[in-house]
Amino acid sequence: MINFEQYLLERTGSAVAQPQPKRKVKDREELQRIIASKQSLKDLDISAIRDMSSLFKDNSDFNISEVETWDFSEVEVMDEMFWGCKELESIKLNNLSKVVSMQGCFSWCPKLKSVELLGTHNLKLMVNTFAYSTKLKNVYIPQMESVTDMYKCFHMCGLLQSMNINSNKLYRLWDCFRGCANLKEVTISDTTFLNNAEHCFHGCVKLNKVVIPFPKNAQALGYMFYDCKKLDQSFSSWDLKGIKHESMFDKATIILKADGYLPANYK
Repeated sequence: MINFEQYLLERTGSAVAQPQPKRKVKDREELQRIIASKQSLKDLDISAIRDMSSLFKDNSDFNISEVETWDFSEVEVMDEMFWGCKELESIKLNNLSKVVSMQGCFSWCPKLKSVELLGTHNLKLMVNTFAYSTKLKNVYIPQMESVTDMYKCFHMCGLLQSMNINSNKLYRLWDCFRGCANLKEVTISDTTFLNNAEHCFHGCVKLNKVVIPFPKNAQALGYMFYDCKKLDQSFSSWDLKGIKHESMFDKATIILKADGYLPANYK
């Protein structure tokens, strides 16, 4: 009996194209040489590599669509991987199931507008992840349940408008959204372990809605909503006794509506 490929070859003169095997990269050093020599990055087998720190740092001469074909399922560390990539505008990465740290991964990317990161359920460290990427507007990270530290994560991302953080292990939000001048809405689902949120929304002048449970175990909330000129919701149920909270609402709109809006023990 003739098989389909033989039949196609007889009828059309061409057989079904077979997928090409991926090029196996043996270690990080080999991958760095491939990048430096400007070879194609498409369909590389990077399963032997765990640490991708600074791999494309300050590099604008690579094709991001080729990197997006990689299977990241064995990668654990991506610190500063795309730091300072001046031509990077959007990126979508899949299979990030073992990644635990993305500190500074997309910092200082002046043209970056859109990021989608999938399978990040083991991600813990997001320190400076998007800091100073001033054009960043769309961020989709549906699995953040293990994130603990977001210090300066979105610092000065001036076009970011909304964010949903569904971590149940969040420990630090210090400076997380500071200077996000167009941020309007944020949802933080769990603050059970939150220790520090100082300056978290400092200078978010358009912020008008924050869905956040009272962080009853926090130690420091100073300047948390400083200069939030559009914030219009009550925090009267928050008990700030024993929590460092100086200037928490200074220059915020609700400071003018003290009755029924501010915590009873706000100083």
